Amino acid sequence: LSAKNGAALLTVIRTWGTHEPPLYDASNVADRIPTEHVEARAELFVLAKRPEKALDCLLDVQGTSIAPDAIQRLVADHGLFDEVARNASRFVRAARSAASLLFVSHVDVLPIDEMGEQLDGEDLAWYLQLCFEHKLLDAPELSRWHDMYVELHTDLSDFLRASSLYDKEKALQRCMQLQKWRDAAYLLGCLNREDDAISLLLKHNDLDGAARHAASSEEALVAFSER
Repeated sequence: LSAKNGAALLTVIRTWGTHEPPLYDASNVADRIPTEHVEARAELFVLAKRPEKALDCLLDVQGTSIAPDAIQRLVADHGLFDEVARNASRFVRAARSAASLLFVSHVDVLPIDEMGEQLDGEDLAWYLQLCFEHKLLDAPELSRWHDMYVELHTDLSDFLRASSLYDKEKALQRCMQLQKWRDAAYLLGCLNREDDAISLLLKHNDLDGAARHAASSEEALVAFSER
């Protein structure tokens, strides 16, 4: 087999790979092909009944161009969920689109606590956003991830209003640091501090925000009318 033309090589592998008896030793050929032929090597490792090596091969490439559904099929068809769970951070960085498909579709075998423990920084922020968008964070036992979401994100408006599981005092501090006055006012209202909420918005010359907040509850309206 020639390893010079990647597309042709892949075609040959797929055409000859189903032949019985095998026309070549797939495992031996996979180890000899240059590492830049990622898809061809992965295909050979699958034919050699080494699917975990195929996945490892794909994850060696940051931002792999392999179709996300192809990676998902590889994991699902060969039961490689333990491999994904052990390499969550690497998986997210190498194949984020495939990771999103797997993490949402197979949360039963890729539990949020286990995945979250392996991720940090931007990767964890992305994962928690993914879970929030797919309503996977609703269970009370996952409340610590709600606090982590607040800590890692800067656009919090939708999350603060959709969730009830985060620490509101800590969230208030975060919004004050970010100078998100309307979100801070919302949280002050949740903490029964409507007067402080109105004062905050007026202090920052947000008359429209103060009026909108006043319309959110009777207590807020009373606090606003007393100004």
